[in-house]
Amino acid sequence: MKLILSILGKLWGAAVFAFIALQFYKSSGNEIPDIIRGYVESIEQLLFSFVNSEWFFAVFVVGWFVAGYYLSRTSGWSVLADRYHLVSKSEPDLSFTTHSGVIGGIRHKGTLRISTSPKGLYAKMLLPFKFGHKNLFIPWSDIESAHLDQKSNLLKFNFRHFKDLNFEIYNSNSLNEKLPNRLFKGM
Repeated sequence: MKLILSILGKLWGAAVFAFIALQFYKSSGNEIPDIIRGYVESIEQLLFSFVNSEWFFAVFVVGWFVAGYYLSRTSGWSVLADRYHLVSKSEPDLSFTTHSGVIGGIRHKGTLRISTSPKGLYAKMLLPFKFGHKNLFIPWSDIESAHLDQKSNLLKFNFRHFKDLNFEIYNSNSLNEKLPNRLFKGM
């Protein structure tokens, strides 16, 4: 089954790429052969009828939720949430700031909301990207160390229980000042 889905995905990708390439070719003033013109026009009609149908919104919303869930699983956020899920906001005076970062190889550009307290690090996603991403509270005791990569300006966290999980946040002075000094020992 995986092989069939993989082949279908590759065929679909090739068809979409061919359609886009032919659209660029046509828009640059070049003439498309009749046999290919029929393909391009039928795909255009199919796309326009789909975008203008009531199914587009439903497929878009379902696709958005599926993508959010998939990214949560792929990045490792869901693994962190299994251990560090924040059930309620126990500290009402938290001030979250928006950050970019890399979690498990997945880039989160401006979608991370990070805060700190004397107890630990809080992380959550912005609302449109939240599905599948539970709010996290990671105690300082579970973070072994933090390292600032000067080249990428990423603050890399090493977790006690998740040695292989990549959790990096773009460095900002406001965040850096709030981190416990013990995280940076030995650097």
